[in-house]
Amino acid sequence: MLVRDLMHRGVITCDIQTPVKQIARMMEVNDVRSIVVTADRGEVWGIVSIISILKAWGKDLDKLTAEDILQPYTVTVSGEASIEDAVKLMQKKRIEHLVIVHPGLVRRAVGVLTTFDIIEQMAGMTAAAKYRRTLPLG
Repeated sequence: MLVRDLMHRGVITCDIQTPVKQIARMMEVNDVRSIVVTADRGEVWGIVSIISILKAWGKDLDKLTAEDILQPYTVTVSGEASIEDAVKLMQKKRIEHLVIVHPGLVRRAVGVLTTFDIIEQMAGMTAAAKYRRTLPLG
């Protein structure tokens, strides 16, 4: 299985000057746990995860921006990499999100792969099973 088979397509991005409070809202609205931070040309600069936002506890989230709390992104992977290689990389770097980049010259994000995506695959969860899990009882 390849990274492109599990990754989330349609990456949610923000600019480096996006306020952290707005990023938190974007995560809630889009039901994601990370936002890819990009430069003007769409080049990946870093990632803001829910952990990044949690570390900002007690600070003014309207004044903090993505640039203040992002995890600089030096770890990217191709969609053609194997899931096994992606898991090894995540373990080695102790990260929970991999940004999948276009193989061109500019590192443009085309997807995100998370540890949760991999765990779902390991557990054999399908999209239908995930949907049923979110349906109200009764």
